[in-house]
Amino acid sequence: MPYQLWWLLLLLALPLFWHGLGLVSRWLDHAAGVEAPPPRHAVTRAPAELEPAPAAPPTTAWIVEAGLPPQVVDAAGVVAANLLQVEERLAAGGAAAEHEHRLDVLRSALKDVCRELADIPADLRERPGGPEGTTPTQEAMAVLTRLQEGAEALRVDVFDDAAERLRVLRRYTDDTFERSDLDLDR
Repeated sequence: MPYQLWWLLLLLALPLFWHGLGLVSRWLDHAAGVEAPPPRHAVTRAPAELEPAPAAPPTTAWIVEAGLPPQVVDAAGVVAANLLQVEERLAAGGAAAEHEHRLDVLRSALKDVCRELADIPADLRERPGGPEGTTPTQEAMAVLTRLQEGAEALRVDVFDDAAERLRVLRRYTDDTFERSDLDLDR
């Protein structure tokens, strides 16, 4: 046989040799009562143990329990719902530090306005005061309106980033799979 054919036979026989060694090794381990380690791809724990359960999202029950007027509860609920969507998106990854900072500011302001209004007795919430003659409830609604605008703007910014990543991915896939190097008209 020519020299090249011997090398070809050796290359073809080598995997069979290694496989045979593995079988002999496993048989000897089994005969000796040695527990073989699980294969690398095997799941060795229950699925619940693989990852800790995600923390429950913060509820807005504290807004309702604070005894705030219904219009304040509704407005605060809208802000909290927008913030929850942003939190979920940021938790998924790819968050800019600016978005996280704005989320923290909005969350803190929402808690502050609800806490401040809840600290005022219910009978004094509708009493006009201050230089403009507005009630504390009207002041809280004005703050919540600004928070709604800020939360909606943050939500749009966060999801615009995702939309931009989709546009980039579309351009990449167009360039990679649709166009040929021979396409000169594109």
